[in-house]
Amino acid sequence: MRLKDQNNIFTVDIGATNIRFAIVSGNKVDLINKFLTPKNKKLLLTEIMKNICDALAHQKINGLAISVAGPVKDRKAHLTNITKTEIDFSTLATKDLPLSVINDGAAAVWAEKEYGYGNGLNNIAYITISSGIGGGVIIKGESLNFNFLNEEIGHQKVTDLYKIKCVCGQSDHWESLASGLNISKFMARWSDINNFEFDQKLYDDVYKIFRKAKSGDSLANDFMEEIGRLNARGIDLVAKKYSPEAIVLGGAVALNNQGIILSGIEKHRKSKVPIKFTNLGDEISLIGAAAYLKSRM
Repeated sequence: MRLKDQNNIFTVDIGATNIRFAIVSGNKVDLINKFLTPKNKKLLLTEIMKNICDALAHQKINGLAISVAGPVKDRKAHLTNITKTEIDFSTLATKDLPLSVINDGAAAVWAEKEYGYGNGLNNIAYITISSGIGGGVIIKGESLNFNFLNEEIGHQKVTDLYKIKCVCGQSDHWESLASGLNISKFMARWSDINNFEFDQKLYDDVYKIFRKAKSGDSLANDFMEEIGRLNARGIDLVAKKYSPEAIVLGGAVALNNQGIILSGIEKHRKSKVPIKFTNLGDEISLIGAAAYLKSRM
């Protein structure tokens, strides 16, 4: 039986920074809780169960959908930037509550297919530039599953220059350089290689760096030139590998800095695939995880 759009799906989005809980019906999201993601496996599962029980006590829930920032296989997820361990979410399953677990990038591209720019397209890619860098791909109407870390979009090698180690153990992956969690470390390395002297405290997080760039700071803008080149390289690799009809960008870093991000990519990329910013906002993984569950019922 296929769940109808009006049914309520309790949806959890486990990000590297925040965990969010919502009731999702179609593309409508009722956010009911949000806080910093617990880094402890036991505490994370406890908080999820608590929020599920609270929701069930107040309204009818037709399913449980979980979106996670990490590779997923058989309801097991390796949360590289969070607990750094594998978590088996099948322990949350009950006979009365259908459960699905999906990578957040795969969830997002599913949302685009159902409700966004991917509606009507056979091939589409979604890329999130946020705390990490990830994404999802739909080819011939079917979503690709990235079961292992080295298959994910953010774990593509985009340069050989900086020798910055990624969480996966390799170096100079897209995520290790241009993601929100790593960009300040990358700026320090970039400055060192180019013999730029600066007060690192003024550029020690992603928010400060982009604010500096928007204010006309010459060092920040020079650094954004390199960020644009690496983002373009990542885009070109996705375009070459999957041949999407469109690439949709999302994630807090991309959505909050659209002008800088897009201009850098357009200046340096070789591929001609159309690039758009998602119109589903930062709730896209919640929407997509619920849509994915309903498609499997």
